[in-house]
Amino acid sequence: MMSLYADLVRKAADQYRAQLDAIYSRQQIIHHADHAVGLLLKAGLQARAQAGEDYVPYIVLRLAEDLRPLQSTVLVYVCNVLGCQVEPDTDYGGPGRYQIRPHEDESGPDSLRLLVEDA
Repeated sequence: MMSLYADLVRKAADQYRAQLDAIYSRQQIIHHADHAVGLLLKAGLQARAQAGEDYVPYIVLRLAEDLRPLQSTVLVYVCNVLGCQVEPDTDYGGPGRYQIRPHEDESGPDSLRLLVEDA
């Protein structure tokens, strides 16, 4: 018979293992998000990579108030910097939510979410 302590430790280890497996399975897209943020920072934009509870990464792009009216131009700039397409995110929904997709003729990680918010 297993003690309560041993049972709790086993359950915690199983949860930890499941979390690491989830992160490992998303490793390519996580590295892609980090790389994209690095390029955006070098281009002078305020960006950071984050992940939701499900460990799926996304990029947060913070726009200063004076750039908000130029958001569509900034998104074209993001496309040029990242060599991608940026489209409104119909699944994620809401204003300021986009999908970063590789150009149709390029291979690479699947889409990455982009959230545009005020700085």
